[in-house]
Amino acid sequence: MLNGASVDELLRDDPGRKLIRPIVEGQHAFRNLASSSPLAFGAIDGHEVPERFIECCPVPDGPAEVVLVTDGYFTPAPSLAAAERQLREVLATDPLLIGEFASTKGWVPGSDSYDDRAYVRFAA
Repeated sequence: MLNGASVDELLRDDPGRKLIRPIVEGQHAFRNLASSSPLAFGAIDGHEVPERFIECCPVPDGPAEVVLVTDGYFTPAPSLAAAERQLREVLATDPLLIGEFASTKGWVPGSDSYDDRAYVRFAA
């Protein structure tokens, strides 16, 4: 955009995504890495997750709901409908995902989303 490209042009052909593709394709080497590398990250993928990536949150006594979402959603909304609504609103106002919810890729016209996603809500 600094060089004059429009949002529509960048949605059709995202040079930023092409630039970081080798990094994204190699990120698996840092998944669940036990070392203290600043590039390491935790993921539930069937392998052991190092303790430093596990967060425990207390659930209050009595009725409570827990919401878990993948990074395809922006926040753990109180319902799937609310999460989908927020997704549509963000993609409508920032389809390149370069604003508040910056991502390594933007939305591709004709797609339902910019990424795969999962939403789980259960009562405890």
